[in-house]
Amino acid sequence: MADIYGSTSTTDSPGASTPARHETSNTVERREWMQEAEHEMSDKVHEMTRQGQEVAAEYYQQGREQVLAWQRQLEHQVREKPIQSLLMAAGIGLLFGLLRRR
Repeated sequence: MADIYGSTSTTDSPGASTPARHETSNTVERREWMQEAEHEMSDKVHEMTRQGQEVAAEYYQQGREQVLAWQRQLEHQVREKPIQSLLMAAGIGLLFGLLRRR
């Protein structure tokens, strides 16, 4: 006979413990399914993390190359026209100085 906690007594017929075994089997199956789902999710998370790292590395490299290209262009411009570059830098400095006073 089953008590309020769902256990079966040994005074019942021999087939009385079958539902408990069936429930245990379902519990084991559910646990295995949950573990499989956990592994699949973990694998997906690792894969997405790896992809994100690859994309971030690509963006970083592209940005770095762009900055280096701007730096080379600026250096070339300054070497080509040093007086004009000096006057532009002085003008920008003066403008920032005036804006800072306000």
